[in-house]
Amino acid sequence: RLQRSQTKAALTDEEVEKMCDDILILFDYLQEKDIFEKYYKQHLAKRLLGSKAHKSDHEQLFLSKLKAGHGNTYTSHMTGMFNDIKQSEESMAIYRDHLKSNETKLLVDMSIQVLTQGHWPLGEPPKLTVPVELHTPADHFTNYYRKKHNGRKLTFCYNLGHADMKLVVGDRKYEVNVSTYQAIILLLYNDQEVLSLADVQKATGIDVKDLKRALTGLFTGRFKQYSPILKRDKSAAANATDDPKAITITPQTTFRYNPDFTSKLFRIKIAPAQAREAPEEAKETVARVEDERKHITECAIVRIMKARKKLKHQDLIGELMSQLSSRFNPQPSFLKQRIEDLIGREYLRRHPDDRASYEYLA
Repeated sequence: RLQRSQTKAALTDEEVEKMCDDILILFDYLQEKDIFEKYYKQHLAKRLLGSKAHKSDHEQLFLSKLKAGHGNTYTSHMTGMFNDIKQSEESMAIYRDHLKSNETKLLVDMSIQVLTQGHWPLGEPPKLTVPVELHTPADHFTNYYRKKHNGRKLTFCYNLGHADMKLVVGDRKYEVNVSTYQAIILLLYNDQEVLSLADVQKATGIDVKDLKRALTGLFTGRFKQYSPILKRDKSAAANATDDPKAITITPQTTFRYNPDFTSKLFRIKIAPAQAREAPEEAKETVARVEDERKHITECAIVRIMKARKKLKHQDLIGELMSQLSSRFNPQPSFLKQRIEDLIGREYLRRHPDDRASYEYLA
């Protein structure tokens, strides 16, 4: 609602404040706050990279309240995400001045956001064949950046970007906002009128699942606002309906440029088909959280034992429960496993005269 309110009746400052407070009251009842953090960071990253969320006072207010209630450790990566976006804006302004002073003109005006890998839930950037329209300005910025920041490495995540393109249909001109994947697909139609899914995949290297989502947004359209940019050959598909939920796309399915494209709007935003989290992806997310829990728990054990030198089992369990409860509710059996693992790696040992106590090994 905080996001939707920007396009509807604006909330008053008092309403926003109360809403944030109500959300944090519910948040305090969560037992697995680390899983909430994982999903919140993913959605925050999408908002920051896809809109002007970093300029929203609502986002900043909620984050400040979250930090006040649960500490800087919990919100440090989120704060770093906001800082990265702000610094990127400043860096791009300096870079554009550099281009202007050197009278350098690139194929496209590319806005690049330099993100700190440790702050963002980015994952491994997918491999793809980048068209010259994109990799030329990307290479130019990379050379410029390396001269200013020696030793740093840039990896471009084209799967997270978006593009504004000019679409000319006869004597009509439009501006189309699409994902970077969709832009790469549309650039192919400058030279071809008809391409199959296999053709597009071979030319771009985009993963088939992502490719199908990108294409679905291009050939479905919003018929009350604009017609599809591409037309799908229904005879080559297993299902001839225009319902995206029922669409089956095979490698032989062909997509044709639509010369009859029309739109009531000059500026059009075309999003890929939404990807819902599959059960396998949800399991992977939980598995990553569990791995992080192991690391956080072991760090807490070492930190406590380094300070106390010797501690009884129940006292160590009690301190761990107290320290870790702000992120998740650890089970005693889980804590015992982490202690045993650290004993095996010779961080701790059982006291020779008291088997219920542990000693820290420097």
